[in-house]
Amino acid sequence: MDDVGDVVVRSIVPAGVAVVTSLASVILLGVLLPVAGVALAFCLVLAGIVTPWLAARAAARTEVRGAAARGEVTALSLEILEEAAPLRVSGRFGARLADLDAADARLSAVADDGARTSGLAAALGALAQGLAVLASLALGIPAALSGSLSVEALSVVVLTPLAVFEATAGLPAAAVQLHRSREAARRLLDLLPQEVSSDVSDTQVTRVTSASDTSGEGGALLVLDDVAAGWPDSAGMPRAAVEGVSLTLRPGSVVALAGPSGVGKTTLLMTAAGLIPPAAGDVPTSRSDVLFVAEDGHVFDTTVLENLRVARGDITADEARAALGAVGLGAWLDALPEGLDTVVGTDAAAVSGGERRRLLIARALLAPARVLLVDEPAEHLDGETADALVRTLAGHARETGRAVLLATHRLAPLAAADEVLLLGDSRPDALAGSTTSAVPATVTARGSHAHLLATDSAYAWSAAQEA
Repeated sequence: MDDVGDVVVRSIVPAGVAVVTSLASVILLGVLLPVAGVALAFCLVLAGIVTPWLAARAAARTEVRGAAARGEVTALSLEILEEAAPLRVSGRFGARLADLDAADARLSAVADDGARTSGLAAALGALAQGLAVLASLALGIPAALSGSLSVEALSVVVLTPLAVFEATAGLPAAAVQLHRSREAARRLLDLLPQEVSSDVSDTQVTRVTSASDTSGEGGALLVLDDVAAGWPDSAGMPRAAVEGVSLTLRPGSVVALAGPSGVGKTTLLMTAAGLIPPAAGDVPTSRSDVLFVAEDGHVFDTTVLENLRVARGDITADEARAALGAVGLGAWLDALPEGLDTVVGTDAAAVSGGERRRLLIARALLAPARVLLVDEPAEHLDGETADALVRTLAGHARETGRAVLLATHRLAPLAAADEVLLLGDSRPDALAGSTTSAVPATVTARGSHAHLLATDSAYAWSAAQEA
């Protein structure tokens, strides 16, 4: 997002300043000494066209890899800063630091790859400035000695190139930024709708036809076929945390991923959303109709209503109140000093963890996506409230024809789900609930909540403890 926004201040504005300044300078020297104006124009072409072109060539080779590398470094840095305590408890802090070092090394390698061409562009820019000054001296001094050019005008002819090249010096960086912003925009557009049906009414959900859609109402909205999900290791190679997962989401269906913390539920959801590529298996390429509702989704330092409008810009106050009421925040909203116009603070600093979680769920309910991938909806909530929230998500899916895939370690409310996939270590000698093994987790059992209670003793025991 930052790179897309920077295209104006770091690319378009510097290019515009350089063009205007260069034209004015050439006209000025052309009036005072036409031959000096021609020489300056030639040198400006070298500095303002050739050098940015070289820089753009270098950027074209490196920005595709560079954008991914910068994103990886940023994501790992934020994870280490925000999740330091859980990573230390799970014994994965050192491994994530090693992953960050490896990602930083890949980013440095990308920068080094384009350094030679970028250095040549910088050298040509300095050469063009030097040639322009020498040409002004060589052409201006004889004119001044012959009396056709005054001493004051000679000073202008010689000093103008020094000034104008200050404006063109930023053009190579502007060309690089243009490529960087284009690549960043491409990565964002991969997550946005590509074609919108023309017969969608204002009250209907915006829908995008994806590879997994069929024209009938019972067509699949999301299909995972033998998918393995995971993150790259320190060498950049795919490392699966969970594998062999197949499922189908149809309109109105609710599927739950259950299992201990760290088993790979969140990673699988992010893979299904297209935020990380699958380590193996088939995931449809179009993710524009899928919304990943992260456990730590961002809440902006603005009003409650504007935070909900992140999902859809035309949300009315009545729609916002209905969504908040559906997730159990009606009384909370009534108690706020300014209602929907109350500012929640930086990253929801003014609300509790449970209120923040339900605010994010309310935002998801208002979003146009037909598939909601919800990570840990029960987090920071008491058992009764958490169970009611899961039932709300299930009821919403069946009423609206959307589909919900949720990841949770709480089993009590999963009677509302059509199917539960239990993730874990399937090895006979594995400790129950252990997630420390390097062996990827798999689907150890699946079926309805009632079926798993009757057939899986570990599942039944865990559900009983919650009760």
